[in-house]
Amino acid sequence: MVDPTHPLSQVPLSEDPHRRQRQRNLLHQVVRGLPPPSGMTERLPLDGEVAGLFGEGGLPLGSTVVVRGQQGQGLLTLALAVLARMSRETGYLGIVNLARVGLLSASELGVDLARLIVIARPVPQVARVASILLEGCTAVLLGDERHLEGADAERLQRRARERAAVLFVLDPNDRARRWREVPDVTLTVTHSRTRGLGDGAGRLLARELSITTHHRRRPPQHTPQMILLPPLVAPEIALPTDGVTRFHRAG
Repeated sequence: MVDPTHPLSQVPLSEDPHRRQRQRNLLHQVVRGLPPPSGMTERLPLDGEVAGLFGEGGLPLGSTVVVRGQQGQGLLTLALAVLARMSRETGYLGIVNLARVGLLSASELGVDLARLIVIARPVPQVARVASILLEGCTAVLLGDERHLEGADAERLQRRARERAAVLFVLDPNDRARRWREVPDVTLTVTHSRTRGLGDGAGRLLARELSITTHHRRRPPQHTPQMILLPPLVAPEIALPTDGVTRFHRAG
């Protein structure tokens, strides 16, 4: 049974600049205490429904993936679905700048909450915090790209390659177009609709996404692919707004 409310460790995130170094040191300790990935290959393990988005070559470790689209189109659902199998089989997932995460729904998508580290509060120094997480996490998901531009984005992309990790960025405002280095993969949600709801009645069963994929080193794909994912509809859990929380599986 998953107990998403039980914190194993918490790092307070103060806005006081004089405390930030101590906080980063504490975050370093949390990340360095993580066990190394197990059973890793050169590519991220993917579940069948999302594996087709990346073609025969899959998603190599060290990649940067940007997920574009409008708010409410299922960008977070898509990102978690791509990263779910990795969290179950190999390494840890770090999430930054997502103040409210549907943890129960994330677990339904297949994310192992025992291998999840969340920094809930919006972090102006998102690049520094994400860089620390990349030291021990196989994948890091950034939920707010507004503080990630120019040289910061380039340094994080380079850090992901050095650590053989995967950097995911939700980009509803399309800011990644201004990055100096083009992301390795861009997933663009062009259409989203739900299944299972009638005219004001019924049960939401799934979310259907239409997605185009652009690989930096492959010919562009112009025909959208349709995938069907479970919806993120379970009640969201408001994470502590002043900390980093790890979750464990209750016995």
